[in-house]
Amino acid sequence: MIHAIIDYIEFLKKEHGLHVTVHDWDGHFSGFMGQLAPYNIHANPYCLYVKSCREVWETCIARQYKVVERCKNGLFYGVCYAGVGEYVVPVYYKEELLGFLSISGYKGDRNRIRSMAKTYMLDRKTMEEQFDTYLMDTPPDAAFIKTVVTPLAAMLALLYETSPKPAAPVGDDYLYGHLLSYIHAHFDRDFHLETVAANCHCSVSYACRVFKCKTGTTILQYLKGLRMHEARRLLKQTTLPVGEIAHMTGYNDANYFTNVFKKEMGVSPTGFRRNE
Repeated sequence: MIHAIIDYIEFLKKEHGLHVTVHDWDGHFSGFMGQLAPYNIHANPYCLYVKSCREVWETCIARQYKVVERCKNGLFYGVCYAGVGEYVVPVYYKEELLGFLSISGYKGDRNRIRSMAKTYMLDRKTMEEQFDTYLMDTPPDAAFIKTVVTPLAAMLALLYETSPKPAAPVGDDYLYGHLLSYIHAHFDRDFHLETVAANCHCSVSYACRVFKCKTGTTILQYLKGLRMHEARRLLKQTTLPVGEIAHMTGYNDANYFTNVFKKEMGVSPTGFRRNE
């Protein structure tokens, strides 16, 4: 079921241009967040930039309670505190809220950039450039979102119903979010756990422990999965040479990249592209 869920999220992105993220509530999906982690963060550069500030991350986490409250009324469209428009689709099992799906990445309110930049001491020009470049102009119709995303919510509810119930999650929410943000922003370059921990102002052991508790996988395993995910996308959708794709996904040695890819996928990058 988890693989069908991931495939459907990818389908929504490829066929309909929808950027869907899955948000757990009270640990209902904690046993699967290692596999769903690539879809647990708004990875567009604008969101990654504003959330590079600790206070912004804390505000984002705090405001999830407001999102959950609005979920009681079903699907809705809103604009986050950073000015990004998004649809929210609640995921219920019977009458219990398991989490919600966010369909995000739309230009909601550009006027919020000024106050955000001033409050959190972010570079206003950078925010404006990324807002204009990476956010989409117009969100789709709500009826369309309901039609194509409700099946995904139903799949997640079925996953919860048919799977062993995980223990409540542990660890620091801010640190976990910041780790995800850092990994997504730096997966395409040299990557060292010491640098990650220093950036998050904690020890390597604590960062690794929190990430493992939240996702069920290690930081380096998750990093490899993210790199392989991007490599597959580039092989499918571009004609870039394998060596260039290796470099774009954080591998300085194309031969090493090929060996890792073949071990993970059972076929070489060239063979994968040919089979597509």
